[in-house]
Amino acid sequence: MFELKVQNIRGEQLVLTDSKSYDVLEISGLNPPAAGISTSTITGTDGVRFGSSRIEKRNVVITLNIKYPIEENRINLYRFFQVKRYIKLYFSTRTRNVWIEGIVESFENNHFTNLQKPVISILCPEPYWKAIDEITAYFRTSQELFEFPFSIPNTGIPFSERLIIADTYINAGDVPTGGIIEFTASGAVENPKFINNTTGEFFGFDYEMQSGDKIVLNTNYGEKSAVLKRSYYEINIISSRITGSKWIQFEAGENSISYTADSGSEYLSVKVSAVQKYEGV
Repeated sequence: MFELKVQNIRGEQLVLTDSKSYDVLEISGLNPPAAGISTSTITGTDGVRFGSSRIEKRNVVITLNIKYPIEENRINLYRFFQVKRYIKLYFSTRTRNVWIEGIVESFENNHFTNLQKPVISILCPEPYWKAIDEITAYFRTSQELFEFPFSIPNTGIPFSERLIIADTYINAGDVPTGGIIEFTASGAVENPKFINNTTGEFFGFDYEMQSGDKIVLNTNYGEKSAVLKRSYYEINIISSRITGSKWIQFEAGENSISYTADSGSEYLSVKVSAVQKYEGV
């Protein structure tokens, strides 16, 4: 079983499966999209030389059956599938719950048949299906150990303990993805840096954070930014990145990640969030 739900530019949603108004007859565009592969010939030699490859846009095509009353239900579809307008598709099965954004390319329907079966084409510029729930990892340099009820032996007890600033970040998607990395300072922190140990990439700042500061680093394609949030102000600090910094991507599978600072790391906590991406569902 599966569920298909659409959301229009106004945020209105319509469930198309298990509906009294529509039957979903067919959906194409659920499989991994085709790749565009560039090659060149080699003079005097069989075969070709590989140049590059990339995944093109995704085309999702939905075929519906409109139930009685046909005219009212068809007109209701126009509210959600407006040609050249934004649309968001939600698709869920027993194992995956995902969404994708696109633009309605066409709405084709034959008004002069007893059974009206519109075919709706949606072009998705970013070709990957994305998981509904973000994956999140938290880092901090101490772990609270003080709990109630309690008793204190003569030798004493720790109220907290220092943790190693490293953890494992799991990206269970099919393809690499960017993420949002948030540095929060509870004291003075000098030159914070985030590291993906799996890929060897890092992103660091030549900047001294004050208590209460937050740096938000977004490494998602099309959204890349580095912003300092201090009190009511937001400041672009991309010019403060250190030499060698990369817009970190998380590989499919397991990523070992960590952070550091030249000083004040004990006052620094880091949150990492990302969306899992899938080639197909």
